[in-house]
Amino acid sequence: MSSNLTRESQHQKFEGRRVNDYVYQLCPDRNENTVQPADVDIILFHGLQMPGREHPEAYWRTWKMRKSEDFWPEKLLPQLLNEGVQPGGKTLRARVLAICYEGRLDQGYEARRAARGAKVEEAGVTDDYLLVEDLIENLIFDDGVNAGQNVPVFLLGHDLGGILIKLFVIGVENKEATMNDDKASKREKLRNFLGNLRSVHFFATPHSGMPIMDKVVESIESKPGTPQHEMLHYLKVLNNKKARVNQAFQLLRDQTRDNLRISRFTTRAFLAGSNTDMGKFGNVQAVVEGTARLGIDEFYTYSRADHFQVCQPEGTHSSPFRILAREIRNAPSTSSSEQPANREEVREKRREFLDNLENLVYVTSSTEGSSSSSGIRNRLRG
Repeated sequence: MSSNLTRESQHQKFEGRRVNDYVYQLCPDRNENTVQPADVDIILFHGLQMPGREHPEAYWRTWKMRKSEDFWPEKLLPQLLNEGVQPGGKTLRARVLAICYEGRLDQGYEARRAARGAKVEEAGVTDDYLLVEDLIENLIFDDGVNAGQNVPVFLLGHDLGGILIKLFVIGVENKEATMNDDKASKREKLRNFLGNLRSVHFFATPHSGMPIMDKVVESIESKPGTPQHEMLHYLKVLNNKKARVNQAFQLLRDQTRDNLRISRFTTRAFLAGSNTDMGKFGNVQAVVEGTARLGIDEFYTYSRADHFQVCQPEGTHSSPFRILAREIRNAPSTSSSEQPANREEVREKRREFLDNLENLVYVTSSTEGSSSSSGIRNRLRG
């Protein structure tokens, strides 16, 4: 599958498709007047970038083809979605949105302060909760995006991007459940997104941490004055904050059975089967099976890929992407949030969810000796 596209030409093309600070609509090109409504929203969350392997264009290069600069949702996905469609038959169209956030491990809050006026990928992440708030604002409330309002939604995350998806989904539910009645239009947008969420695909996401991160942190800390990314702790092994997120996400999924008005979305994980060249950190299995399987409905090993290639198909035969296309073809087109339910029962289930999540935050924050637990609890209560 050859291509004459270059990294520079792709960069110029995709930079013109930026919608706001955090979101790119990579395809179809929203600047074309002939674009027809999409049948599905796919949202991509890239991961953290290893020192020496940073990609300023991580929002699209994470998801390029293995041996070219082609962007696979643009090059490959239309073929997979419409395999076997007869001439004149209905074809499926996907809108692909990509999240862009600061992903360099050795960048953080101080870097953001020093880069006032810079674009998101040139500045640091101040706080994971604030990042989620920004993503909700830019993905769901922005009228130029309106993610997941009338079509099924699929979330794809690589590495830390998978954990960010968990934070994001939890944040959307919290905000919808606690939003004041005078913000009915925003509340409806959040409800639509939750009702249309069909599946989360995790690519090499270390739900329980990456042992290699200990060496990486040591390397960063060996350089005095080098800031660390504020979300780096989510990749460390035996981390309380990450354990809290995992438990909260599973709690939310479990309670969808009890009419929280969230779709019963599935989770799929794809693990890289080959070792990854981490430069000075060695040739290692970056994410091991035990951490990639946590809380997953269906698990697959992509044997011909390393940690960075697991998001990059070789062609139409690449199984993770065939699985995604099949799932999109089979996804119901109507929102499960429309299912009838007693309003007071829904409110009670949500109060139960928030109480459990609030207690979970308080306990783990206290265990960590954090002084921010009260602030987190206030944010949960809106």
